[in-house]
Amino acid sequence: MDMYTHILRCIKILEAQIGRALEGDDYIFPFIGGNGIINPKQPMKHDYVQNLLNEFTQGAGVDKYYTTHSLRRGGAQYRFMFSVIEKRWELNQICWWAGWAEGEGVSMGNDPFNICKLTHRCIG
Repeated sequence: MDMYTHILRCIKILEAQIGRALEGDDYIFPFIGGNGIINPKQPMKHDYVQNLLNEFTQGAGVDKYYTTHSLRRGGAQYRFMFSVIEKRWELNQICWWAGWAEGEGVSMGNDPFNICKLTHRCIG
């Protein structure tokens, strides 16, 4: 799926709805009031997005519950582990991209004995 093309379409639709081009501090996914008024200066509420995800997955016949976690700063695992070697990111780049706090670390979730624990710590 080409998300770049889709997001450009979303932006055009949003601009048509608000009657102007987006400004630098506008949100691409803005708050929509109960009266249908769009406020591009305010972000969409988390609960609203979660309800949409629930509705979409149910409508698609998906029997799982998804959260917005994957929508935050996606691609980190891919860029760290699966991207072609010359395009892989180092762990400090992942820390920056994911917005980790200073001192956060990494361990392998499927490793009950912490054999694969990484000792790297993010530094600010």
